[in-house]
Amino acid sequence: MAHIGSWDWDVSVDTAVCSDELYRILDLPLGTKMSRKLYAQMTHPGDRKLFADSIDRVVKTHEPTAFEHRIMLTNGTIRWVRVIGKVADREKDAPLTIVGTVQDISRQKELDRAKTEFVSLASHQLRTPLAGIDWTAELFAKKEKLTKRGEEYLKDIRDSSHRLGTIIQLLLSISRIENREYAVTLVKAEMTEFVGSVIARFEALREKKHISLSFEADPKSFE
Repeated sequence: MAHIGSWDWDVSVDTAVCSDELYRILDLPLGTKMSRKLYAQMTHPGDRKLFADSIDRVVKTHEPTAFEHRIMLTNGTIRWVRVIGKVADREKDAPLTIVGTVQDISRQKELDRAKTEFVSLASHQLRTPLAGIDWTAELFAKKEKLTKRGEEYLKDIRDSSHRLGTIIQLLLSISRIENREYAVTLVKAEMTEFVGSVIARFEALREKKHISLSFEADPKSFE
């Protein structure tokens, strides 16, 4: 069940009218006089700048806002909430009013944290057998006399192991992604080479399934 409360804030007098559900989310008695000042006091110290900047931006630009932050209840419990706000329609010269919702997303954050911990643990556990595969492939290449076909199969094993290692590294970075610490860099890609490499990955599987596949690029090279 989604726990979503609503609010209607008169900026000029710093007074907000709140729904009963919002009072329940904030664990406050019904009818408590709400204001930006009181809500800011309930906001986790680490998130107060985010809260202030987001609300100030709405007031200044009249553009909608949406952000997530932590609140601290009177009993010391910390809850995660998602806030959405926008300037309400109004007559000319009428007081500025901002309306919005507050959703309790604590359960979602708890599940996300459990998922992250599981992925991190599983990724670390996969590193050991992957290292064994790499070591065995290296030893096999040095100790055994392989046919040309055998060398191609061994190369497929190494390439697959490398790709799996890359996937594991990406999984280990999931917490950085969720904390918005993961930087995404856009780079140009040579698409002919990229598509060819994807096809090559499945060469052994195609042979096993007797699937014929060809690829021709026109133009031969494009970005």
